Amino acid sequence: MEYRFIDSADYYLYQQKANYFLNEVSRYFNLSFTEITSKHVIDYFERKYNILFVFLDVDQYEEYFRDIGGRQATREDIKYKGIVNNCRIKFVPKEFCDSLSGVTMTYDYSDRYIVYINQRPILGRVMFSILHELSHIFAHFEGSKSQRMYASMMSNVSDISTGNYPKELQPIEDEANTLASLFLLNDERLKNSILNGKNFNDLIRENYMSGAAIMNRLKNFLVYNYCIPIQEAVQIVLDYRNGYNSTIQSIVF
Repeated sequence: MEYRFIDSADYYLYQQKANYFLNEVSRYFNLSFTEITSKHVIDYFERKYNILFVFLDVDQYEEYFRDIGGRQATREDIKYKGIVNNCRIKFVPKEFCDSLSGVTMTYDYSDRYIVYINQRPILGRVMFSILHELSHIFAHFEGSKSQRMYASMMSNVSDISTGNYPKELQPIEDEANTLASLFLLNDERLKNSILNGKNFNDLIRENYMSGAAIMNRLKNFLVYNYCIPIQEAVQIVLDYRNGYNSTIQSIVF
């Protein structure tokens, strides 16, 4: 996951929006920010909005069922069970599945949001994709009923086939990425984890994030919350990943 620098004013606006939503989660579940995990955030989204998740995958047994028109996917084919409640799974061609991580759709005539998620990547990437799409609902869909679709393309493909967003969509995607990162691991939870001696691998394990996502989250945390220059922040995060916790602890203390 490539690191992308965002204008400070934009980041602080996204941060404010995330904290507003996290306050709702905190009040609903009677939890402090340090106790809120991404699973609480997803659970609250499902309670607040009418959402159907559709996981996308490729049928590994396709060749055996080709003569009878293919095999119908069942809930047993869902790779990561329990991370969302209202969900289905659909088999799609490999070329389509590999070309995107998530798509969110809604229609004029319905209050339902349909969130399509590629379930093939690792759990950390799937969790990020889910929260990225949910962030679109919170930040870009609510209050408007025109039919729209947001697609989050995989980083190894470009334009519609390469993953680069059109220029006019980049701010929307930056916001969804930032909100997703803050929903995965909010500022108070991250600070508390660092001060309590959690190491890099603890953050991955306890917050359902990939190593790349933790790297980017830590860099943003240092750059925007503590005004650390980006190159210095990169070195601090690399040291932390390698087991040297004292520098980052002294900064966030």
